Amino acid sequence: LQKIADVPALPILIVAAAVALLAGYVADRALRSGAPRWAAWTIVIGVAAFPITSILTVSLWKDIIMGVGVLALGVVIWRSEMTGSTWLGERWIRMAFAVAACLTIWLSRHNGWPIAVVPLVALFIARRDARRAVAGVLIVTVAIALFVRFPLKQMLDVRDSPVATIAVLQRVAAHVESGTEIDPDDRAFLESLRPLDEDWPYECQTVQTTWIGPEAIPFSSYVDEGPRLREIWLGLALDAPDVELRHIACSSQILWRLTDAGSDTYFIDGDTRPGYVDTIPTRDGTMPMEAHPSRELARRVFDAYEGLPSPLKRPALATYALFGLAGALALRRRSLTPVLVVSPAIVQTVTLIPTALVQDTRFQYGTVLVAVVACPLLVAELLRSSAGQATHDAGQSSESEPAAER
Repeated sequence: LQKIADVPALPILIVAAAVALLAGYVADRALRSGAPRWAAWTIVIGVAAFPITSILTVSLWKDIIMGVGVLALGVVIWRSEMTGSTWLGERWIRMAFAVAACLTIWLSRHNGWPIAVVPLVALFIARRDARRAVAGVLIVTVAIALFVRFPLKQMLDVRDSPVATIAVLQRVAAHVESGTEIDPDDRAFLESLRPLDEDWPYECQTVQTTWIGPEAIPFSSYVDEGPRLREIWLGLALDAPDVELRHIACSSQILWRLTDAGSDTYFIDGDTRPGYVDTIPTRDGTMPMEAHPSRELARRVFDAYEGLPSPLKRPALATYALFGLAGALALRRRSLTPVLVVSPAIVQTVTLIPTALVQDTRFQYGTVLVAVVACPLLVAELLRSSAGQATHDAGQSSESEPAAER
């Protein structure tokens, strides 16, 4: 895209257009299938107006691209369930769309592959008449993803991301702080990074403390020690699982807590000066800055969103609404179809619980996006089911009354 136009507007416009088209498509198909108009209007207005989707959709983050993929995969499953499981295999363009959605998820983030694979496996198991099409999507997705991950990566000399190594060091620091007993050989290695009788930089809510700032352990001292650090961490985790559980309970607060817990919610992340744009890092890791041409407008937008109540800046509210409504409809219908439709968001949330690194709303953007699009339809279906049940109960009651009373 930089070859076409080296401006941040181009990728942002593409992503925003994709979200708008997906939301509009769902609203249109829902209307055609008998959904109330208020549900359709809630979808299209909600995507544009709900704080998290409105501000993050126009942000340059890989997590936003991944979120679009999560919504797109949910749409594929939804359409397959609405129109019959043969829908996916009726046209090759639909299968290509499903593959594109899965690859967008898989190749955008480290926990992407289960989000792309598990819902398709569930659909394969649940729908026999769709198995050939689903298997085709799975095979093509896995083949392309593995090609990108291994041979293409080597051909283009792509470096591994250091995030995994940094995250492992944070877990090791948690055990150092908690006083977990460390094997002598491992102790000697860790001492080479920083003396264990000194304070190790650790904060459960953010990985930033471990690797950024004056107290951080120099990244250059452990950047090539990922395998050794993982081995040490796994040993410590097995010896002291309570330390791991405490860390996960704290680090995953962005997923389940409605209000801030003494730390910042990274809702609008980046430079502390609103109106400046972080651009793509250079190869040596420096982050150049660009001044926005309308800095005062950007500042007003920033201040407005920063002043919102915490539940509107954090993803937990939308997550609870989505999973609660899908579960309620599944119980009422005695069918797992609603759960299957939102399964990409479910897997997204579950895989983030042990891997959350900071209190950053963008990590859960895909689930919030699915919630904004799906919740109006789930509410409409629950109301329709309640009305149908009431009519059925009334009919049964009238049949059992005496003729005179009737």
